[in-house]
Amino acid sequence: MRCRVASLAIAGVLAVVGALADPPAALAARRAGAEKPRHIPMREAPVTITSPLANATLRAGEAVVFSWKALPELRRYAGIEEWEAFLSLDGGVTYPVRLTPHLDLDRRSVVIELPDLATESARFLLRFGDERVEHEFAFPERFEIVPSRTSRFPPWGVAHGRGEPARLSDPNDAGVVIWVEGSRRGEATRTVIAGRTETEIEAVEPLRWIALRHATAAPASPQIAAAEPSNPLFAGPFASTSTHPFAVPRGAAIAPRRRTCRQNE
Repeated sequence: MRCRVASLAIAGVLAVVGALADPPAALAARRAGAEKPRHIPMREAPVTITSPLANATLRAGEAVVFSWKALPELRRYAGIEEWEAFLSLDGGVTYPVRLTPHLDLDRRSVVIELPDLATESARFLLRFGDERVEHEFAFPERFEIVPSRTSRFPPWGVAHGRGEPARLSDPNDAGVVIWVEGSRRGEATRTVIAGRTETEIEAVEPLRWIALRHATAAPASPQIAAAEPSNPLFAGPFASTSTHPFAVPRGAAIAPRRRTCRQNE
């Protein structure tokens, strides 16, 4: 029974669920109204991921070093100023989590916090650009994320609707459900979860709310499990105990947001 609940829990994160995503017509109108970045696909890997290593086993909810090294292919793309990293939990079918804010190109090694979700087939997608022209590349390497030792969620902000999609080239990408906002130096960051209203979300645990409210079927493959978050905080002052570069200063306040993850702090 617990396995089925866990499977149901992640299904809502991976599925395109109407209550979290904008309705198709509204989403199309919003995207049409904004100045859309021009997308140019990358045919070859522009960088190599040096951490974590391919086939590594990671632990859900914990901080890991994420770093990359530029390859000659990256020089082909003039004007690149920033990058960001996305996470897939289903082998690259969807990318519901953005792990970083938009970061300056020289910030090639950062500490990220994995969501409290376990999967046998995690993949990374990196996107490079300058807000006007964007280039994305999904890396073929797969990683396993094992369940966390303890359920621990960082403080959450709340946004109305999903954030921008990981793959700008895919018109069916409904946008991320969980993302990190912050400065381009990786400072003063916070995690944001998509939702409809603060009142509705504050009364429940975030991932379980996404999943059990909207899941219709368990994912077939790979096997994915969701930990149960404890005491999530959505708004108000909090003290961060993390010492990594993405730590929010002690006493900082989270104000609920209604904006997409395109906008950094």
